[in-house]
Amino acid sequence: MRTTVTYFHFDLLYKDNVLMQVSYGIPKLPKPKVNKEKFFDDVARKFDVKLKSIEHLWSLIKVAIQQKHGTMIVISGEAEKEALRLANQSTLIKPQKVDKDLMAVITSIDGAVLIDRESVCYSIGVILDGVASENGDPSRGARFNSAIRYIDYIEKEFKHKVLIVIVSEDGYVDIIPNLKPRIEKSLLLHQIGELKELSELNLSDRDNNFRRDFYHLMNWFEVHEFYLSQIQCDEINNLRVEIQNSLDGIHIIFNTLKANDLMDESYFI
Repeated sequence: MRTTVTYFHFDLLYKDNVLMQVSYGIPKLPKPKVNKEKFFDDVARKFDVKLKSIEHLWSLIKVAIQQKHGTMIVISGEAEKEALRLANQSTLIKPQKVDKDLMAVITSIDGAVLIDRESVCYSIGVILDGVASENGDPSRGARFNSAIRYIDYIEKEFKHKVLIVIVSEDGYVDIIPNLKPRIEKSLLLHQIGELKELSELNLSDRDNNFRRDFYHLMNWFEVHEFYLSQIQCDEINNLRVEIQNSLDGIHIIFNTLKANDLMDESYFI
């Protein structure tokens, strides 16, 4: 058993397998370096692209993970325009489809690599711009926060579709934006229907499981609040108040549900 140490971080290893990680005194279990299924799903949701193209992008990401100093790959729906806009803070290259050998070379250079959804590279060593963002996290380091600032800026000002893959020095990967998983819309509608049925029960028809079923549904809605429209939030809030007012004794108070502006139909299967 041994440890590897960097600034305020150390890993506890056994036979080269990481058992535990400690960052700024906080222990945590190791996570998978990159989630292949999430990468494939996120790229497909962001860009109108064929599976073959996603598979090629994935092969490049696996190469980037091997870089010891970390790196950042920006996949942009407007990569050519972005390369020109950022020309003064990057190195423009002749557009070229990146293979695994080339990826190993260009990700060894400081700065981000700018490619399109078909793995064509337009510039390397890119210093991303952006403005201060409330979505930043000072504990995550400069590379992560640079990606957050850029994503917030580019999507707001230019409406470009962008996905950034951040590879840290230890080989772990963040995908920005961190899209929530897709869920079945039918499940959401089913849960609302279940709450309606509870609200329609007369007091005399309620069994010993009524309160438990109500709490279970409301917990589900709080966990899945992101997926609710404002109309659905209003309906659930009204049903919740109606049911809570009919309960006697001590009962749990739930938060008022609100719609999220980032939610759209792409989050449904």
